[in-house]
Amino acid sequence: MTDDQKWLNKIQQMFWIVLNDNEDLSEDYIRKYIDSNFQSFLGFVNPGFSGDKEEIKELLMNSLINSLLTTVAGDINSVDFNEDHIPWLENRKSEIKFDFWDRYAQYLSLGKNWSQSLIRSLDYSTDLILGKIEDPERDGQWDRRGMVVGDVQSGKTANYIGLINKALDSGYKLIIILAGMHNSLRSQTQIRVNEGVLGFDTPPDKSLIEGRFAHKTGVGKLDDFREHKAATLTSSVENGDFSLKVAGQAGIYPGQIPLVLVVKKNYSVLRNILRWTESTAWAKDTEQGKYIENVPFLMIDDEADNASVNTNSIYDRSGNVNTDSDITRINGLIREILTKYEKSAYIGYTATPFANIFIDPESESGICGQDLFPRSFIVSLPSSSGYIGPDKIFGLNSAPEINVEKTEGLPLVINISDYGDYIPDRHNKYLKIDELPPSLKKSVRYFILASAAREVRGQKNTHNSMLVHVTRFVDVQNQVAELLLKELEIIRHRLKYGEGKSSLDIRDEFRKLWEDNFVPVSAFIAESDEIDDSAVGVSRWDDVEKHLLKYAFKTQVITANGSSKEALEYRSHRESGLSAIVVGGDKLSRGLTLEGLTVSYFLRASRMYDTLMQMGRWFGFHPGYPDLCRIFTTPELSDWYSHIALANMELREELRHMADRGMTPQEYGLRVRNHPDTLIITSLNKMRAGETVRVSYSGTISESVVYHNDRGIIQKNNAIYSEFLRKLETPSKYEGKKEYYKWTAVPGESVAGLFSDIETHEDSFKADSHLLENYIRNALRRDELREWTVILLSGGSSGKRERVNAGGYDVSCIIRSLSGSIEGEGGKFSIKRLVSPRDEWLDFDREMQDRIMKETLNEYEISKEKSRRKKPPSNPSGIIIRENRSEKNGLLLLYPLDLREKSSDGSNISGRGETVIKTVGFAVSFPKSRYCDVVEYRVNRIFSNNEAV
Repeated sequence: MTDDQKWLNKIQQMFWIVLNDNEDLSEDYIRKYIDSNFQSFLGFVNPGFSGDKEEIKELLMNSLINSLLTTVAGDINSVDFNEDHIPWLENRKSEIKFDFWDRYAQYLSLGKNWSQSLIRSLDYSTDLILGKIEDPERDGQWDRRGMVVGDVQSGKTANYIGLINKALDSGYKLIIILAGMHNSLRSQTQIRVNEGVLGFDTPPDKSLIEGRFAHKTGVGKLDDFREHKAATLTSSVENGDFSLKVAGQAGIYPGQIPLVLVVKKNYSVLRNILRWTESTAWAKDTEQGKYIENVPFLMIDDEADNASVNTNSIYDRSGNVNTDSDITRINGLIREILTKYEKSAYIGYTATPFANIFIDPESESGICGQDLFPRSFIVSLPSSSGYIGPDKIFGLNSAPEINVEKTEGLPLVINISDYGDYIPDRHNKYLKIDELPPSLKKSVRYFILASAAREVRGQKNTHNSMLVHVTRFVDVQNQVAELLLKELEIIRHRLKYGEGKSSLDIRDEFRKLWEDNFVPVSAFIAESDEIDDSAVGVSRWDDVEKHLLKYAFKTQVITANGSSKEALEYRSHRESGLSAIVVGGDKLSRGLTLEGLTVSYFLRASRMYDTLMQMGRWFGFHPGYPDLCRIFTTPELSDWYSHIALANMELREELRHMADRGMTPQEYGLRVRNHPDTLIITSLNKMRAGETVRVSYSGTISESVVYHNDRGIIQKNNAIYSEFLRKLETPSKYEGKKEYYKWTAVPGESVAGLFSDIETHEDSFKADSHLLENYIRNALRRDELREWTVILLSGGSSGKRERVNAGGYDVSCIIRSLSGSIEGEGGKFSIKRLVSPRDEWLDFDREMQDRIMKETLNEYEISKEKSRRKKPPSNPSGIIIRENRSEKNGLLLLYPLDLREKSSDGSNISGRGETVIKTVGFAVSFPKSRYCDVVEYRVNRIFSNNEAV
C-alpha cells in the first residue's frame, strides 16, 4: 500500500468512527460534517499535503455516504413449525457472553466499513435464525431442519458467519459448513470463516490447531483480540479439506472443544467425516450404528439446492413413498451424519430454493433418516438498499394475473449476436477457436474503461474483475483465455507505442466507447430512482484516459477450471488490488465471488432457472460503480432472466404470504411459475416430487385473508359493501345451522363494480380486487359470469357474537382468529382461512349438494390407494363444487368479521370481548372457463394435496 493510500485510509477511518455512532445520519449531515472538519483531520494525518484538497474531500464524501447510508430494504419473513421446538433465546440471551459475535460486529464496522444499520439488521436476522434452531443446552434428542433464502450475491455468507459466531457463543460444539463442490469455492469460504470467526489462517496440524502461532487475519487483528475458543481441522489452501489423517494427528474428536469445519460436498470427504464421527470414543452403539450424545451440532449447507438434494426417485410404481429406495450418495451422507448426533440442526442457505421446495416432506429412510425438506422453518432475507438484482438489470415481464406490469431494465445490458461463427451455441470439447468475436474484443475495452473510471472516482488499489462464461469445456475455455491475452497484448502495444502508419487510433476507439455508452448511461442512472449511489456521475474523458495504459498492463487473464495452474487469489493482491479477466465454466456458476466485477460476457445457455441465476455473478453490490457495470449477452438470455426474476419474485411473495397467514412449511403448498417455452425450473430429477398445474381464477376459489389495519379504509370498504347490498333486490333468508341472506341473478357488472370500488391490501395475493374486477369484466365480454349468487353470512345467534347492520340486514359477526404478526395502525391483519368448506355450495339445492358429495366420495374411493387421507372426506370437494357450477354463474360470499387475537396457549379468545377489528371478508367461487388465460406452475406435493381438498 502506498503512503498516499495509507493516509487516505486513515482519514476515512477517522471520519467513519465519528459518523458511524450517529443513528440519525443523512447525506446532508455527512457532507456538512466532512466539509467542516476536513482541514483539521487532514492536518492531523498529513499536514504537508499540497494536492487537490477539494477532490479528496469529494471522494471521501461519496465513499462514506455510500457505506454509512446503506440500509436493509424490506422485512424478514419467516414460516415456522414449532411443535417440536422450545423457544429459548430470549430467556438465555442475558446470560450468554457474545464474545465471538461482538468481535465479528466490530470487524464488520472497522474492517469492512459496514454501517451500524446494516450490523443491527444482521444482528436481528441472526438472532431470529438462532432462535429457530434449538438451545444447545436443551436435554434430550432434537433435530431441526430449516432453510434461509436470500438473493444471489446478497450477503448470505456474512449472515451465516454471523450465525456461526452466535452459535459458538451459545454453546454449539461442532459446526460444519458444506461449501460447494469445488476446491476454489471451499477455499474461498474457509478464508471468509477464518476472517470472520476463527481469526487465524494456517494449515492445520497438531501444534497449530488452535492458531496459537498462526497468521492472524480478520477478527484476529483487532486490538482486543481474545484467546481462541474454537479450533478447525480444515484450512484455506486448495487441498485443505477435511482428512482423517489430519484429524488423527490433531487427536480432536466431536465434543472435545468447539470445532468449525469447512468442507466440500464430496463423497469421500463426507464419508471421512462420518467415519471420524463413528470413531469417537464416547459414541454409543445403536441398531443404526454409532450415536453421539450431548454434542450440539449445527450443519450449514451453502448452496443447499446444489448436490444436497436427492435426485433419485423415492416413489414406487403406485406413487407411494418407497422407504427402501436408492438415495444419492451426497444426500444420503448428509442425512446420515445428522442422524449420528443426539442434538442436530441443519440450515440450508440458497438463492434458488426451487429444488428444495420439491423435496417430499414425508421422505424418510431407516439408515439416513428424514430428507432435507425444511420442515422446521423457512426464512426469507431482505436485500440491502444497494443490491442490484435481475429485476433491476433485466426488468420484469408483464404478469397481469398477479398485478405485475412490464418494467424495463437498466441500460447495463449489451445484446450481442456476432459470436455464432466463432463460438457456436452447439459445440463439443474439440472446438478450435482462431479468433475472438468482435463483441468479446469490445468487452475487454469496456473493462479497461470501467477500471480506469473507478480509479478516477478514488477507488484505487481495488479489485476489478471481468467474467467470461462462454462454454463448459475446459479446452475451449483455455483457447479463449489465450486469445484474450493476445488481445490484451495488442491493446497494450497500441496504447504505449501508438499506431504507426495506421489511421486507426485506439485512444479514439476508447473515447468513442466512453462518450457513446458510458456518458449517457451514467447520466441516466444518476437521475434514476432505481439506484441511489452518490458516486454515480459522468467523469471527464481526460481524467479517464490517464489510467488506460495502467489498467491495460495491470489486467491479467485467469482461467478458473480444473486444468488451471493459476489461482483466483484476491488475498495476495490486497495492497495493490487484482485486475483480472476470469474465464471459466462450472467453477464460476456456484457461490464463487468475483471481487469488483464490472464487465460480464455470458453466452452459456443453461435452460434451468436455478443454474442461470447462479451463473449471474454480476448480481449483487457495486458501491460507487453500478453505472460502470456491463453485461454482454444474447437477447434470448435477457428475456429468460426477466422471466426468472418474475418467478423468483413470485415465490418470495408466496413465502411472505405464508408468514402472514401463520402457515407452517408442511401446511402450505409452494408453486413456481413455469416458462411457456424452453426453460425448466431445475433439473427434472430434482422435481420428482412436483407436479405441473395450470393456474388461473378459472375453477378456483379466491378468499380474502389479509386485511388493512387502517380505520379509514375499513370504514370506506364497509360503506361500499353496505351500499352494494342495499341496491340488490329483496333476498331470501335462511336460518338453521347456517344463517344467511341470499340474492340470485345479480348482474356480473354489479359484482365487477363492487371490486372496482373496494380496496384490498397489497398483500392480498389471490384476492386482489383489481385483478378480480379485470377477470370478471373479461369473462363478461365472453358471455361468462353474467349472473351471480350473493350470500351474506351470519355467525349465528350465540350471545357471545356481536351483531351488526350490513346494508340494512341484521347479522351476527363471524369470528376468525388472527395469525402471524399483528401490525399497528396503517399495517395489516391476517387469518389462515376465511371459508368453511360447506359455504361454497350454499347456492346449490339439496339434490345438487347430494350429487356433489357422492362425486367427492367416489373420487376418494378411486384415489385412496395413492392418497394420504386416512378417512373418507366429510366435506365436499371444492374442485367438484366449481366443476358443477355453470360458466355463466359465479358465487360471492360476504362475511361480517370479528377478528380476534389468540391467547398465549393458542386457543381462541372469542367471547371475552377482545375484538381487534371488525371488517368484511369476501370469497369468490369461480366456475371453469372455456376461454380463460392460464399460467402454468410446477407445484410441490403439499400444494397439490391442498388444492384437492
